[in-house]
Amino acid sequence: MSPGELAAESCSVEIDLCGERIGKQDQYAAAYGGLNMIRFNSDDSVILEPIICRTDLIQQLESSIIVFYTGMTRNASPILATQSQQIEDDRCSRDAILRMVQLAHNLRDELHSHNLAAFGEILHEN
Repeated sequence: MSPGELAAESCSVEIDLCGERIGKQDQYAAAYGGLNMIRFNSDDSVILEPIICRTDLIQQLESSIIVFYTGMTRNASPILATQSQQIEDDRCSRDAILRMVQLAHNLRDELHSHNLAAFGEILHEN
C-alpha cells in the first residue's frame, strides 16, 4: 500500500466509518513522514509536496525545537465542528483560515530559501 493509499484509508476509517469530524493532515503527515506541504483540495484530492532543505538546515531546525508531552488529551471532533460552523457563519473566521494557509506557503518558501530565522516568526503569527 502506498503512503497516499494508507492515508486515504486511515481518513476513511476515522471520518466515514467512525463518524468523526476531524481533519486529514495527521493521517497524511504520519503516512508520508518528513517535512511536506500538504494541500487538501475541494474535490478531495490531496497534493503532497516534499520540502527539500539542506541537511544542515534540517539539523538546525530539529535542534531548535523543543516538544513537551503535557499528559493532556483532547477530542478534536467537537473543536472542528465548532470551527466549521464559525467559518460558514463568520467572514473573519474565513479570513483567518486563508491567512493560515498563506502562512504555510510563506513558511515553505522561507525554508526553500534556507531562511530558518523566519520559521519561529511565522509559527508565532500563526
